[in-house]
Amino acid sequence: MTRSEAPAAAADLVFTNTNGNALNERNLVLRNFRNILDRAKLPRIRLYDLRHTAATLALSAGVPAKVVSEQLGHASVAFTLDTYSHVLPHMQDAAAAQVEALLLDAPKKKQLARRRKRSAAGKDSK
Repeated sequence: MTRSEAPAAAADLVFTNTNGNALNERNLVLRNFRNILDRAKLPRIRLYDLRHTAATLALSAGVPAKVVSEQLGHASVAFTLDTYSHVLPHMQDAAAAQVEALLLDAPKKKQLARRRKRSAAGKDSK
């Protein structure tokens, strides 16, 4: 069966079996995933743990929660934020630091701009 002949739902799949249908998670884990973990000398984890890790890393890296929520296929951003709230304290600290830097740097930037303007005006009058 070609991709164009596949049912509409199957056409949306990223990975399919040889028949063009959705992969069976149990088969994938038993035939491939565990072998990959064993060869890489990694601990046995669930395939689902990779999804959770990817979402946690994305949020920690500052990817907007809305984007992560869409990637995971969650019905709402609220669900994503509830599920990954353990990442949020770190994000709150980073957000506070960014706002602090903005507030503290703004007066310095205004002062520097005024100095440059005065300097430029002084050069123009000569």
